[in-house]
Amino acid sequence: KVTKVKVMPRIGISHPVSDNAKIFFSYGHFYKWPDEYSLYYYTQSITQGYRIQNRGNPDLDPPRTIQYEVGYSHELFNQLELSATGYYKDITDEWSEVRYYPLQGVDLRKNENNQYRDIRGIELMANLRYGRFISGFANLDYMITSRGRWGYDRFYEDPNRESRNISASVTQPLVRPVFKLNVDLHTPAQFGPEVAGIYPLSDFNLNLLYIWRDGEKFTWNPEGIPYVEDN
Repeated sequence: KVTKVKVMPRIGISHPVSDNAKIFFSYGHFYKWPDEYSLYYYTQSITQGYRIQNRGNPDLDPPRTIQYEVGYSHELFNQLELSATGYYKDITDEWSEVRYYPLQGVDLRKNENNQYRDIRGIELMANLRYGRFISGFANLDYMITSRGRWGYDRFYEDPNRESRNISASVTQPLVRPVFKLNVDLHTPAQFGPEVAGIYPLSDFNLNLLYIWRDGEKFTWNPEGIPYVEDN
């Protein structure tokens, strides 16, 4: 049995600069624990005498995110809040697949903590919170992501073949903006004509959410050529 303990320090500061505006800053460490499937799953190859072909890794560490955030918020007319936030996330110990090739039979695949990401961006938000008939928000997140791996991702039992080093595998920065628009249409309480003590037109609510994001790039590399990423 393995016991792992992680410490997650966090701090947040908000300071008013006027009656309707504030600046804010936050810093924190966050961990995402691996799910049970990633830790304990396994599959067997029937054609290879039920040899294990894929298996989880119960010794996986949880990826750590160190996040910085600084922003400015301004309220207009006691209803509309405008904000701009810059952020940076340093993510380490993410996992990806590693393969082990025996002299004979099927190769073994499992996950190892050998991947990292670097995320930075700016988020713009307009939030209408208290409209009598309409409320909602518009959000634009302009995010730039780089990722890389370290160590080795191919191991061979054959002494004539060298393990494949991926330490120099770093992707080009990927720009992927995301836009979200939420519109909430509603009628107030006791709205419209009264019929037999009730208001048939009151308390109606229609919520619409629209999300657009730039298409995600991915890697097509069936030959396993080193350093091919997001092509």
